[in-house]
Amino acid sequence: MTGEGILVRDCMREKIHRVTPYVRKVESDEELLILLRKKLLEECGELLTAPTPEDALEEMGDVLQVLRLWSHLIGYNFGHVERARQEKWRLKGGFGSGMVLAWKQPEE
Repeated sequence: MTGEGILVRDCMREKIHRVTPYVRKVESDEELLILLRKKLLEECGELLTAPTPEDALEEMGDVLQVLRLWSHLIGYNFGHVERARQEKWRLKGGFGSGMVLAWKQPEE
């Protein structure tokens, strides 16, 4: 049963129990990590298809919430994640300049 199902918000338990009795507690941190990977894909998909900037902002919050818990489970706090981001930006830059790796030579 490890990794089966979808991860839902803590405060949704009572609402979900009204619809279905099939709610269970995660069995281990390893299972939670498996479910968090699925949840991250789900939330990123929702972000990519968000119809409005406001919806996108809400989905970005969900993505960050998943990443925060993931970092905690593997022994880091989100400050560590932010420092890793800053260091990579310092060494390699960011994405804000709009550089694109072209797969073919531009036509002149």
